[in-house]
Amino acid sequence: MGSRHEEAIGRGLTFEQVLITQSSAGLRVLKAAVVGNVVRLHALVVGVDADGTITIEDSAGTDLSGAIPVKAAAPPFTIPFTPDPVGCIKTAEGKGLSILTATSKAFGYAIISSGDL
Repeated sequence: MGSRHEEAIGRGLTFEQVLITQSSAGLRVLKAAVVGNVVRLHALVVGVDADGTITIEDSAGTDLSGAIPVKAAAPPFTIPFTPDPVGCIKTAEGKGLSILTATSKAFGYAIISSGDL
């Protein structure tokens, strides 16, 4: 029998691609909270229209990433895709997932999954 990590990879996760198109700086909900579930961020590609920061947060405003500097003239900020539920940014049970932009509009997509722990 494999380790818990290996068993978790074998579980059937359903991935969802979420489009990110902000009309102004601020909060973009990627997945609303669901009682009893966690939300996992498996990939993120975000470009911005002006230099600033993005922060990955849960629905209670808990910072899950720290402020990530992003530049409009640079390639998009990227978290490469991983199907591994253990290696992802994950919310606490019952919390949703959002990104917060401080001074710029964000454009791109996220790949997420949600379910039990």
